[in-house]
Amino acid sequence: MMDTAKYNEQFRAINILFMGLVGGILMFMGVSAIVILTKGPLQPEAGLKRTLFIIVGVLVTICVLAAFSSYNKKIAQIDSAAGSAEQRIEMYRAALIAFLALCELPALFAVISFLLTGDYLFLLSGSLMLAVMFSKRPHKDRIAEIVKL
Repeated sequence: MMDTAKYNEQFRAINILFMGLVGGILMFMGVSAIVILTKGPLQPEAGLKRTLFIIVGVLVTICVLAAFSSYNKKIAQIDSAAGSAEQRIEMYRAALIAFLALCELPALFAVISFLLTGDYLFLLSGSLMLAVMFSKRPHKDRIAEIVKL
């Protein structure tokens, strides 16, 4: 059994990691919006916009499916793990990092596409990925339930 102080420290580290990844995307979105409003799109070519929409759509679909599949498999492994609480928390952290990384890729690509084209629908795709990331936001109760504390 893990003591409360150590668990709180682990939770705080996981939460900082989550907020750092999400905060980075939000800042990139904000800076990109300011650039578009002040200077306009970097590459306003119409043909590029259609190609990027297709790429972003495919990337979002593949990465969301892969993220949830990978996360669920890793969480199932935690359920069957016989290690200590610290080891199970590390397994949870690895599952969360993999999930967030798979979600961050299409979000960043969508924001870069927004910078190139100036089309706000790309920001909507990025926002969708942020919502997916927030669906796995670490909560003390959720982590305790997953790692069986």
